[in-house]
Amino acid sequence: LLLADKSYQLSVLDYFAGAGELLDKYREVHAALHKAEHLLKQMEEQVSANAKEEDYKRFQLARLEEAQLASGEMEELEIEHGQLANAEEIKGALGASLELLQPMGTSIVQNLKDAAHLLGKCYTFVPELEGIVGRLESCRIECKDIEQELERIGDGITASPQRLQEVDERIALLEDLLKRYSCTTVSQLIEYRERLKMELSGAEESVELEESQRELVLKLTQERAVAADLLSERRRGSAGKLSELLEDSISCLLYT
Repeated sequence: LLLADKSYQLSVLDYFAGAGELLDKYREVHAALHKAEHLLKQMEEQVSANAKEEDYKRFQLARLEEAQLASGEMEELEIEHGQLANAEEIKGALGASLELLQPMGTSIVQNLKDAAHLLGKCYTFVPELEGIVGRLESCRIECKDIEQELERIGDGITASPQRLQEVDERIALLEDLLKRYSCTTVSQLIEYRERLKMELSGAEESVELEESQRELVLKLTQERAVAADLLSERRRGSAGKLSELLEDSISCLLYT
């Protein structure tokens, strides 16, 4: 039964031909090729799946990059919008407040300074006045800072219909992007934009890896062909000799 088995016949032939190393080399390359082909198939499937989504992801990325997003931008825009939309009311409140700090054209700051100066002449006789003078001076400094701050804020408040329209349009754009990509903050939009970049970069790397794997499969295919040729050549060279030896052995058995 063994003599009729082709695998057994080949094993005998390989043993007779001393083809063990060639057979091991063939098996090694064949196993490596099988593994490489399996991996290539997985890579092809992944690249195919990436390609189906790549165009849409590139469209999303282009739109987010065009928006030139900045973290915290929405909050700043909402504050600016409130100031622009209520500019007249804000300037009126600031102006009225400054007038209250300067009743009858006389600054409270100057009045506090004068009061402190007058009392300063007396606190050597009334020690308790020294503390009051200090408090008046503190109030004077604080009121002066408040006046300057109100003036600075007032100078920065301007009524600009054009700028208000620009802010409205920018807020509308951000709100549309937030809704479209299911985000609640601009920071999340930025994170999503960076994730798209990484995914697209990964897709490009997958294509490069697939090509490298394809080259490896081709290389192993060629190596297997060479190994197969060498093994076949060794087998063919020994097959005739083995056949003659077996025939002689069988003849001897028949005539003994």
